[in-house]
Amino acid sequence: MVLAFTVRHIVDQIKSQCETRGIRIQYSTKRQLDELCEMRPHQNIVLQASPLRVHSISRFGECSKKGALWLYLADVIDPQNIGSLIRSAMYFGIAGVILSRGCAALTPIVSKASAGALELAAEGKLWRSSLGSATFLRDARTSGTRIIGTCVPVPSKNPMESDPPFNATEILVIGSEGFGLSETIKNECTNFMTIPKAKDSPPWLDSLNASVAGSVLLWQLTRSK
Repeated sequence: MVLAFTVRHIVDQIKSQCETRGIRIQYSTKRQLDELCEMRPHQNIVLQASPLRVHSISRFGECSKKGALWLYLADVIDPQNIGSLIRSAMYFGIAGVILSRGCAALTPIVSKASAGALELAAEGKLWRSSLGSATFLRDARTSGTRIIGTCVPVPSKNPMESDPPFNATEILVIGSEGFGLSETIKNECTNFMTIPKAKDSPPWLDSLNASVAGSVLLWQLTRSK
């Protein structure tokens, strides 16, 4: 016998999980739920939770692991991009994600875009740097970490540079949506990666969305880990 999963069945599952964990259930009107969610979609179920705790770090050595791959977001301001990149980072199993001081706050929009990965990352795989990006990355570089910057395709260069050493500790740096990496951050990079575009692609179409490009490059880098 095959039974279709109904909305009532899903609600019953959620209620059962709440009762198991001692979470109080309160019934309300749709209007009240709309107000709680600031008029964003909620599917008639809302969970009130405390803010996620993201640890602050000043030096990469406080969280680094030898031979691991890390993702550094430098002034990424679109919460949906942050959520998507955190999800990709957790999907590919990298060591962790570090947010610069200029990144957007970890709002419910970030959580929704990550589809649950933000809460997973907050359990020891997510940090926010208390230093400027260039200073933080310089400290990591001088300790032997490879800093991999991202850039638009350059015809004269190998799109993926040389293959990194298998045991190298690496940080992939994704820049802001509108401006990419600043010159001060580029100066701290030891390598650069880019994603080649199709030859018949129009000239004005010169880059991918930050979260898309970051995901493709994470996949490329994890292949050698």
